[in-house]
Amino acid sequence: MPFLHLPSELILAISKHMSPPDLNSLIRVNRHMAILLRASLIDRACDLSYFEHWGVKAIGFAAKLEDKATVRRILGTGRHRQTGVGRTLLLRVIKATRSSTAVRVLLECGVEPGEYDDLALSRAVEWGLGGAVELLLDREDIDVNGLMCCGEQRVPLLVVAVNHPTRSAEVLKILLNHRRIDQQAVNQGDWLIVHRAVCTKNKELLQVLLAHGSFNVNIQDPGIHTPLIVAASGGWEECVRLLLDYPLVNTGMSHGVTALHVAAMDGRDGVIRLLLKDGRFDVNERDAVNGCTPLLLAAEAGAVSAVRALLEHEGIDVNLDNYAGDTPLYVASERAPEIVEMLLAREDICTVRVERWEFSIRIGLVD
Repeated sequence: MPFLHLPSELILAISKHMSPPDLNSLIRVNRHMAILLRASLIDRACDLSYFEHWGVKAIGFAAKLEDKATVRRILGTGRHRQTGVGRTLLLRVIKATRSSTAVRVLLECGVEPGEYDDLALSRAVEWGLGGAVELLLDREDIDVNGLMCCGEQRVPLLVVAVNHPTRSAEVLKILLNHRRIDQQAVNQGDWLIVHRAVCTKNKELLQVLLAHGSFNVNIQDPGIHTPLIVAASGGWEECVRLLLDYPLVNTGMSHGVTALHVAAMDGRDGVIRLLLKDGRFDVNERDAVNGCTPLLLAAEAGAVSAVRALLEHEGIDVNLDNYAGDTPLYVASERAPEIVEMLLAREDICTVRVERWEFSIRIGLVD
């Protein structure tokens, strides 16, 4: 007789000796098996030899479905304590279900605090589980301002919220508004959360930080760059636009250069147009390092698109030299023929001041 045609009593008797994977396969056969063997699957999952995997899986699935009776039944066996799983139960369930509902149900069913619950909070932040984050933040036994594991690093919780690929602006907002979070810990030293938000190119995260208003948007990173200069260098126009709209942003020099110098140097033509349209940047301003204008830096870098964007701006002086006496035309002649053509096509270009014979040959003034 086929197994599925056996009397229910016999199937139940056999099921007491089956492994959870085999029972799970039977349950998937049809509705009758699912109803008949559900309790047997839970019992076998709670066996000591299976609990660490199947017991945790069962409790997580039941919690996600808000089946409190099953959750309490599994917890009532005490297997989570006997196997040591209780220390990591919340963490395991978050990893298995990625569900805030599952966390809420476990807590409502009386799951005891575990020594790895800070890591559970960190994972909830990583995966954007806002409900779980709110619940765990209220747990006084969790050090919400300690360093949390994020990949191979240990970083503050707010940095986890910004750094992780599945980051959520909503979770970041929850963290910023929570009474227990030390916001200033990430506004200094190695963390610099505004810089990190800029580097993610995620405008929603940056908007949340700027709207909160408690972070210094002009602080310099170890490379002595402000968030605006970092955004300009990366060519991240949305971030540049948000920072320019922020009332307290510094558009002046940082370590001898402005965002316009950096954008020119790195060939970010879109950012150049955005900065010049803003009106607070001088297209002819020399940097404090070598006295280079944005045009000279772009020409020296061979950044054709950046030179084109700068030449579109009225009032640009194409002949300004640096402290060494080099002009945009001279530096372009060494590496960028297309830029030389663009400059020579302008009526205001000055070639009379050229005193170097080899340069005159390079740009075609003499044979």
